Amino acid sequence: MDGISPENRRKSCLLAAENRLRQSGPPLPTLWEEITASMDVVSSATAAPLAIEKLKCHRETVLENGKNMVVIRRGQYLVHDFIAKMRTSEFNLHRNKLIDVTFLMQNENGTQTQELGVGVGPLKDLMSTLVEQFVLNRLSTLFNDGTVEPSLYHFTREECNMEMYLAGQVSGLAMVQTFLCPWWTLPFFNRLMDIQKPDSTLHPFLAGLDSQYKVSKILSDPECATLFNRHPLTPEHIMAILNWSEMKLKKNTTLKRAESECQSWFADWLQKLLPDDLSEVLLFLTGSKIIPANWNDHQIKVIFLHLEENEKRRPTIRTCPAFAELKFPVFVTSEEIEEVWIDAVKQVKFGFTFA
Repeated sequence: MDGISPENRRKSCLLAAENRLRQSGPPLPTLWEEITASMDVVSSATAAPLAIEKLKCHRETVLENGKNMVVIRRGQYLVHDFIAKMRTSEFNLHRNKLIDVTFLMQNENGTQTQELGVGVGPLKDLMSTLVEQFVLNRLSTLFNDGTVEPSLYHFTREECNMEMYLAGQVSGLAMVQTFLCPWWTLPFFNRLMDIQKPDSTLHPFLAGLDSQYKVSKILSDPECATLFNRHPLTPEHIMAILNWSEMKLKKNTTLKRAESECQSWFADWLQKLLPDDLSEVLLFLTGSKIIPANWNDHQIKVIFLHLEENEKRRPTIRTCPAFAELKFPVFVTSEEIEEVWIDAVKQVKFGFTFA
């Protein structure tokens, strides 16, 4: 290890830690396979009217406890860094408080800080990234009896249990703090509850959930469980979270006509996209591939940019609810609209993981 910089050594260790969960043997009959095989069982019915209000009240109760102040570096290893922060005694001391994150960002002028409010903007993006890259990765290794074979992943039994516990903690954080409710969470929870023997030690994932605001009470509530229905993302979802009202205020009919055409071309382009591609658009606009339970609470204001001749600009986005704004460049053909949107969406491949 001589001659290797501390930063490169750190990166090697982080990558090695992630590789330990990569399967080295033949495919196994995991719980995830059982769930995906029966995904049609997960209802797509609309959530019960009071379900979101119950979750909001639960969140308000937690908010009364104050904030858990977290300082983290924004960059390639954000997931690993945040999980490491969760392992600290300081984080756990304040675990029943909502997270207020200060992200440390590196640029040419040195280190700058960006403070984020509780449960908004990039915090939702962070939680979405953690759920997709950490929680789903861990839960998909569970066998149908709720166990993992430690030797297969070069983990000890204690390490496997810790991974499951942290996955439960992250799930609880995502649910209460940002209303992120991936449809596969409830089937995992139900399955683990079914195999949980009375008076036995709580499964580590369930224990992790319980450590975060008693989230199992939310999942066990029949009304709140409707928040975890499978809601396929549609073009209509995308259009509904965008506020086009600025366009209607224009007095110049030429500008209004150009903006109306761009809106129509954008809607037509969304209709052409496959589900995975549509998720990438949602990721670009909101910082999350997952539809939050309160997905239509906050709209993003569309600000049209009228360009100079031969000028090309990508769409840009600000995601914090109080200032959510999409700058939408106006072009004269549908082909140009599609080209710049495809280019913009391609730039965001890893959510909030990469600066």
